[in-house]
Amino acid sequence: RHVALETVKSAPRYTETVLDEIKLLQRLITSTTPPTHPGRSHVISFLDHFRHKGPNRTHVCMIFEVLSDNLLGLIKRHQRRGVPQTLVKQIAKQIL
Repeated sequence: RHVALETVKSAPRYTETVLDEIKLLQRLITSTTPPTHPGRSHVISFLDHFRHKGPNRTHVCMIFEVLSDNLLGLIKRHQRRGVPQTLVKQIAKQIL
């Protein structure tokens, strides 16, 4: 099974923020919203989290479902000639 792993910087302000995010994501998991709700497909599936001890500090890592290819895969799929502007706009809109 493939998953997406997000490793967060170990600085205290990042750790505090990600722990708040984990609480929110866990509430979404236990939500009583039915899986058939039309908005449910717009919420990423948070699977788990763990801490990883690095050389200097401990990092919080979050595990998510894999949604799509990563950016490098997208670039390779377009033969490294650039991603079409319309696709870049769609991705930017989703991120921002």
